[in-house]
Amino acid sequence: MDQHAAHERINFEKFLNLYEKKEVASQQLISPILITVTSEEIDLYKKFSNMFYDLGFEVDAFSNDTLIIRGLPEILEIPKTGDLFTNILDRLNDDINSFDDSEIINKIISMSCKASVKSGDFMSNLELEGLLQQLLQCENPLTCPHGRPTIIEVSKNELEKLFLRVK
Repeated sequence: MDQHAAHERINFEKFLNLYEKKEVASQQLISPILITVTSEEIDLYKKFSNMFYDLGFEVDAFSNDTLIIRGLPEILEIPKTGDLFTNILDRLNDDINSFDDSEIINKIISMSCKASVKSGDFMSNLELEGLLQQLLQCENPLTCPHGRPTIIEVSKNELEKLFLRVK
């Protein structure tokens, strides 16, 4: 089992499900993030504020050229930054007509990846068993959202070949 790919699949399905049900929790920031923006970006934010809220962002217009981020999606288990918010806003600003649900799915994939354990991180047997149980409950447990396999099966015969026990 690839622990990163497996955790990424679990996080992706969990977050996508929460997004579709409009139940993404937002984690309040101790120190809000101020982002300087153009008037066009303020207008874009206002137009898409419901989408940002559904993704777990709590954002308000602070002034004519500043947005204040008070909360970020709780699924992000990494140091909180406003980078994901600004990336989405920039993409909207680049071409509002091409921004669709696939863009949101790509952002959810990115969030899922960043929130997942890394392939070299130590996990206890109990944690690995829990990860496997969660993976097996996923709708599509065989690949991560990027398409990489989460689990591969190696037969006893294949292992014996690798150890030069059989031909």
